[in-house]
Amino acid sequence: MKPTDFATYELAKAENITTTKMTSGSQMKIYVVQQGLYLYFKNGTTDLLSATYDELISGEFNFIEGHPSTVLPLLDVMIYQQGQLDIAGSTLLVIKPDGIEHSAVVALGLLKVACISYANKVKPAFPDLSEPEYDAMVLTETLYAPTEPKLIGYPELGSNLEYAVISSGTPVKTAVVLTSPAPADMTVEVFFHTDYSYTENFDVKGLKVGYIRIKKGETNGSIDIHKSLSRKIQASAISNVICEYNLIIKG
Repeated sequence: MKPTDFATYELAKAENITTTKMTSGSQMKIYVVQQGLYLYFKNGTTDLLSATYDELISGEFNFIEGHPSTVLPLLDVMIYQQGQLDIAGSTLLVIKPDGIEHSAVVALGLLKVACISYANKVKPAFPDLSEPEYDAMVLTETLYAPTEPKLIGYPELGSNLEYAVISSGTPVKTAVVLTSPAPADMTVEVFFHTDYSYTENFDVKGLKVGYIRIKKGETNGSIDIHKSLSRKIQASAISNVICEYNLIIKG
């Protein structure tokens, strides 16, 4: 996931990610004691309460939301069962370390909140992202092509639309002409594709023979390529900036 996956800066900044972790018995014990529930579990008379106490001593808990092995549903069962017992009789009170009493149902609910918060940390996906940085990323992705070429063309080669024959030692004039000013500094790689078999089956991969660099706002650039070639060639070009251009080769 990256900032430019989002349509606006505001959406990118609003995106959160969740990191999860297990809760050790020791950590769980802290939360249990804070809510006055330690004796509640230690003296529990049901399998669920006894199992929870066992894990407090030497185990760990999975409170990760959505995980197939999460024990959150069991905590919900505890809260429900204690609520039913309170309805049937008098409300069970527990005492927090500060001496304040509250009902076991409330204590279990607060315990659940603490456990979920610890096991499921929510934080901003891009906390240090500024709006200018986001805009620059969008501009880069808009202008610059990925590693695979976006623009490859076979241009007019001299007087022949399909190929050219370059005499030994003759410089090859290679030019790039843009249909509009370059939107950013750009580099165009030039490749020659040779007919090694003399059957007009040109090498697909080609040989990189030079670079043409064009500054932002300019509309053309050129280089002279010195190659000793006696076979027919075709030429192609790949720009690192997405824009329309023509490649002109003349021997």
